[in-house]
Amino acid sequence: MKFEFILGPATWFYETDEAALSIRASVLAGREKKWTIAWNQIIGAGHIGQEVAAPQEPVPELLPLPGNILEKGAALARRLQNIVIVYLAENGGRKTVFASIAAVHPQKNQLLSELKTRLGGRWLGENQTIFVLRKKLGLKNWWIPPAALFALAVGFLILLFLIFLRCGALRLCG
Repeated sequence: MKFEFILGPATWFYETDEAALSIRASVLAGREKKWTIAWNQIIGAGHIGQEVAAPQEPVPELLPLPGNILEKGAALARRLQNIVIVYLAENGGRKTVFASIAAVHPQKNQLLSELKTRLGGRWLGENQTIFVLRKKLGLKNWWIPPAALFALAVGFLILLFLIFLRCGALRLCG
């Protein structure tokens, strides 16, 4: 079966047959990415379908960006969903593909049904968050603790800076 999803600047093509799943992404400037993965090489796959929390109203801090780039980006984020596929690479390691599909499209449910049928128990479900699906696929969410520590450190430095600025300003004024 063949499926096609036009998503903003990219078009994603999917083709399934008895032997493999083929994915081709035609992105900006005519560049293409291609994957052909034999069904028996796929370790697991699933669908990320949770709605993206894209802002409905403009974010005042970002309004200086040119044109309506923010509106277009938010609209695109609301229209996209992903299929995550983990498969065995030729070197014996694992590789991951994040492939995009349209959130609302006549072929979406057909593609998901085809993947579910072909993968059987290796299909890990639909409408999941990325964190839940990554955990089911055995992928580490290693970046969460370092990101939290980094955010805390930046917040602490900003707080120190504000305290220093206020104390310094009081000494100069008083």
